[in-house]
Amino acid sequence: TELSLRDTWRTGAIPKWIANMTRLVLLDLGGNALEGTLSDQMFAEILQLHFLLLDNNRLEGTVPNVFVRLPHLRILTVEGNNFTALGMNSSAFCANLPHLGKTGSIFSADCGFSMADSLNITRKET
Repeated sequence: TELSLRDTWRTGAIPKWIANMTRLVLLDLGGNALEGTLSDQMFAEILQLHFLLLDNNRLEGTVPNVFVRLPHLRILTVEGNNFTALGMNSSAFCANLPHLGKTGSIFSADCGFSMADSLNITRKET
């Protein structure tokens, strides 16, 4: 199942009902004006998620730990937001997601990445 609400002028928080869409493979909420923080509970039951696109919104706070526990996640984009930290330290994040490559992120040098205000992660196929 796919849900794309890209560039639909959505405002406010990410709707709580998203967490009930447990069969989602693609969730694209990019290019809106969504605000607030992300929580582990918001994505914890969406275990089939392959693509999560949250780029270019007004989200802030910490990128939650839940992303390392989503077994099929291949692409995670959250650049263009105001994230300030990862939910776990970057070396733990990299250790739990060994097949990820990215450019421009809030990761420290622990993963060989530079510090910046954006995050764009792509899990490499093995």
